[in-house]
Amino acid sequence: MKKFGKQLDRTDIVVVGAGLAGVCAAIIAARRGARVTLIEKENIPGGTAAGMRHRYLCGLFLNSDVLPRKYLNGGLTKEICEGLSPGVQPVRMGKVWLFPCDPQRLVIVLEEFLKHEKNIKVLYSSKILTCNYRGRHIESVRYSHHGKYRELKAAVFIDAGAGILLQKCGAAQLSDSTECPMSGFSLEMVGVTWDDVLPIRVPYVLYQAVKQRRLPLYARWTVVSTTENKERLYLKLSVPAGTKPALAKKISFAIVETLRRELPAFNSGKIAWQAHDVFSRDGDRLEGEYILKEKDVIKGKKFSDVIMKGAWPIEFWDPKRGPTYKYPNEDYYELPERSVKAKNVSNLFSSGRSVSAEPGAQASLRAGGLCLATGEAAGNAAVDYLKTHRAVTL
Repeated sequence: MKKFGKQLDRTDIVVVGAGLAGVCAAIIAARRGARVTLIEKENIPGGTAAGMRHRYLCGLFLNSDVLPRKYLNGGLTKEICEGLSPGVQPVRMGKVWLFPCDPQRLVIVLEEFLKHEKNIKVLYSSKILTCNYRGRHIESVRYSHHGKYRELKAAVFIDAGAGILLQKCGAAQLSDSTECPMSGFSLEMVGVTWDDVLPIRVPYVLYQAVKQRRLPLYARWTVVSTTENKERLYLKLSVPAGTKPALAKKISFAIVETLRRELPAFNSGKIAWQAHDVFSRDGDRLEGEYILKEKDVIKGKKFSDVIMKGAWPIEFWDPKRGPTYKYPNEDYYELPERSVKAKNVSNLFSSGRSVSAEPGAQASLRAGGLCLATGEAAGNAAVDYLKTHRAVTL
């Protein structure tokens, strides 16, 4: 049985998850005067973007034929991106514009932003265990931190992760029959002779190996990219939801061996790094005051209580058909503030991929650039609630 200390820690706002959304939620709340405790299971910030070593941030710009001159969402989104890659121009891929991102630099920048805010306490290597709530109100959370068990009381709570807090207090949407999208797994290689045709050759070689049943079906949707100096190559795998890290690593080794046999560019290539985990593209979503619908995204719906604009397509990684894309018919859609507020829990908010949305809408909202924006929006909403209810909640 877990033993918790007698001391009850207190703060104003608890943010669960230090990914892009959680960091923005914590920063904006701290800047507005709230005491914030940020709880993160890993030992660094950045979430999936850092854990998968993403080479680009998505969802920052409108989809157009001309080079975008401004961000779709300003505020912290613009501030962090300018700190991450000052002067860097977005690049076009298909119909969308992507923002080049050095994932290791991303971690450094996020750490710098967090350290700059004196009102933020960051608890890395920590895990939410239970949630204590009474009626429609959360009172505290219990968590583990470096082998010790603690309890933390707060006025407001924000789930900025995969929905663990939503699960604990019964605020998650009921599961549906929608097939789960594939999860992601990454590795980094050195010693590969890069040429601009590799992004075409790699999928072709893997497709042939799948046809010959030397690799599983999902290996054909592996994506290849490189760094600006071409010294490192990244392979991003998509694997069935629920795949264990050990199996993902085994498949990645098989893919690398196939590429070494078939492509001379890979003859001297070595694996320099592998993700420590498999990262889900989905998760529990908030049952909010408004559930953003897939048709809202497609039709470019606008709202009076708008907190964010989105133009990223509904990007669904189907385990049988691979990635599919549905683009908004209008220039952009909007997310209402009601979609970050819990319907049945008065002091709970969400951001990032756990906002209140249908699975199809979530497949757009989970883009990194939109996680930055929903994080800031949830942080603002939490502070507004705090200022209204401070007298009765703490």
